[in-house]
This record gives sequence, C-alpha cells and structure tokens, in this order.
Amino acid sequence: MANTSKIIPNAYYYITSKKCNKVLDIDAMAGINNGGTAQLYDKIGGNNQKFKFVAVSDGIYKIICKNSSKPIDIVSVGFSNGAQLHQWDDTNVKTQLWKIAFDKNGYVKFISEYSGRVLDSTLDDFNGVRVHIWDDVGSDSQLWTLEKVEEKTKTPKKSTAKKNAVKGSTSNSSKKSCASKKVTKSVGAVKSKIKEKLNS
Repeated sequence: MANTSKIIPNAYYYITSKKCNKVLDIDAMAGINNGGTAQLYDKIGGNNQKFKFVAVSDGIYKIICKNSSKPIDIVSVGFSNGAQLHQWDDTNVKTQLWKIAFDKNGYVKFISEYSGRVLDSTLDDFNGVRVHIWDDVGSDSQLWTLEKVEEKTKTPKKSTAKKNAVKGSTSNSSKKSCASKKVTKSVGAVKSKIKEKLNS
C-alpha cells in the first residue's frame, strides 16, 4: 500500500532516478509553455526541476512543476509502453494523475492512473533523455527518490536610509539640546547683570 504520509503538502521536491542519479526536469527552453519535455538532467537547482504533489484523492496526486505551475501529463493521451511525458495545462484528466507508492527501502514508483504503467527513465541516462511510461518490470529505471527542496530564507537587511535618518535625528536633537543650553546660559547672564545694576 502507498505510504504517502511522507509527502509534505505544498513542499517542493527533486525527483531523482535511482538508476542514474539524474533528476526529473522540464526542458528549460520550453519555459512555462505547454508541451515542455519531461526529461532527465543533472541537478542544477532550477525551478524546472522542482515539483510538488497536489492530492486529488487518497494516494493519487498531480505532479506540479514549480517553474510553470503545470502538471506532468502523458503526451497525446498515450496509453502504451513508451508514451512520453510533458507539462500541460491542468485539465483534470487521468493522464495527469499518478498513484505514489513507497517501497520498504523508501524508493517511489509513480503509477499512471490512466494506463496503470509506471514512470520510467529508459535505459539511457544522458542529459535530455525523455522519460515515459512502461509496464512495471521492477527495474531501477522505475524507482525514484524524493528529496525535499530546502528553500533559503533571506534575512531582511536594515535600511541604510532608516539608519541615517535615526543618526540624523539623534544628531539634530543633540544640537538642539546644546543650543537650548546656550540660550539658557545667556538669559541667566543678562538677568544677573540687571540685578547688579538695580542693587548698585
């Protein structure tokens, strides 16, 4: 039975082939367009290599690319062995739905809800090789690992302008304080002179 409790909602993952250690990737040249090729590639950390799993029902998910917000889909509603994958608008069809099954070693199989075949990375392992669906034959090319993407959180820097404004206001207030002290002293001196004249 699929142990999908390991999947964190809204978290993004790298999906890595056990066979060759390359990750699932949407061809960067396609950008966010429909038809972007699903392929294998060295992990370079682009958003086209990050995917989240959106639950549709128990154990069944859409696999959404972070770069385009489009799900992984089977090309031309393919059903047979070798049907390739790409990204496409979310049309709520079975070719975009996948059962996720973990084995006892933590590896994952992605099983097409449409055809019952599994996500396979083929016998080749060069950058850019297409992924497809195939009968489940238990090979390493059909096993995947999920690695949660650790996004770096930026610590906000204090505004230089704000620092300068604070410094300026401190400086101005100390100047004002000095000026008021001088005024007080001069008033006091005038008063004492007046007293001296009155007493003389």
